[in-house]
Amino acid sequence: NRDAALLDIIAPRFAVGQLLAVEIELSQPTPLHCWIIAPDETAFVLLPIGDMAAWAPGTYSYPEDFGLQSVVLSQPFENLFHCFAPTSPLPQSLADRWQAAATGNGTGPSLLDSQALAELLDEMRAQPGMVEAAARIIVQ
Repeated sequence: NRDAALLDIIAPRFAVGQLLAVEIELSQPTPLHCWIIAPDETAFVLLPIGDMAAWAPGTYSYPEDFGLQSVVLSQPFENLFHCFAPTSPLPQSLADRWQAAATGNGTGPSLLDSQALAELLDEMRAQPGMVEAAARIIVQ
């Protein structure tokens, strides 16, 4: 379910040497559940981490507003930056699985294989009122 009025993600084409800056626009308070998906269909879950509350309406930038340091793009690549904005709380089991992927048992995000990615994607999309958006991060 795509609703750019609620959630929109914008990423320009980047050149090697530029700073990564993906723009996320929210029009109402919502928790964000974001991940980076690689072309080989593996993924790293970025948000939420810990007990992050709903994000207020506004414009945010990845990676800075995600508590991460600036990223200088050092080589060409293509990934997908993808977020979900649930309009109601996730079932606890799904929230726990997403959280476990984001924290990797305290070591940082763990790499999800294509099967785990597909399972989480299907479960998130099955939630009533779920909104999602994505943008390609292309570095040339």
